[in-house]
Amino acid sequence: MKKISIVLPNREGGAAERLAIYLANDWVGRGFKVEMVLMKKHGELLSILRPEILIIDLKAKRFRNGILRLYKYFKSSLSQILFGLVCGHLLQFQLYLGSSRNVLV
Repeated sequence: MKKISIVLPNREGGAAERLAIYLANDWVGRGFKVEMVLMKKHGELLSILRPEILIIDLKAKRFRNGILRLYKYFKSSLSQILFGLVCGHLLQFQLYLGSSRNVLV
């Protein structure tokens, strides 16, 4: 079973966050293991995530403060697919982590 990591700053109620939740819930229903990697675990949309989705809280106040934490997490993570709606930093992580992971931005 493939593992997908979705990277977002938080679970506030914007359109991008809603899309990520819909995708995560759908992917879990299709048999993927899904985790949400959040810079800070808060927001109104946490309640609509399926319970099978693991939430990783990096406890960063701002995205730029969480970059190193995100890198360290992905260095040890077994995710095959990284999906992010934040910015191009995930493409840089692919270079550092090797080409064995798919990155969708």
